[in-house]
Amino acid sequence: GGDSAVAVGDTIRLEATGQVGGLVGILAYDPLRDAAWSSSDSTIAKVARPLPNPADTLAAPILVHGVRPGRVVIEASARGVTGHKLIVVTRIITQPSRRR
Repeated sequence: GGDSAVAVGDTIRLEATGQVGGLVGILAYDPLRDAAWSSSDSTIAKVARPLPNPADTLAAPILVHGVRPGRVVIEASARGVTGHKLIVVTRIITQPSRRR
């Protein structure tokens, strides 16, 4: 739950998990690998599939890359079930230079 934030130029990872098909899906360890991902505005944030990882057994991961400040809805759809996540893309916060 809740919003996620990513800075311009940064990338965060989201995962789609769910009881698609209820308990049968869980028992079959169905990772929703075929989830279709989309961004409501790719000029604010782009989505990209990460390289397949055998460790991703229970979730379908996606990488969300911030392009410019704004708000965007990332959507995942799999087998008739759709999930939405609001992503807030923030400006790059410049760290003050540290004194030695």
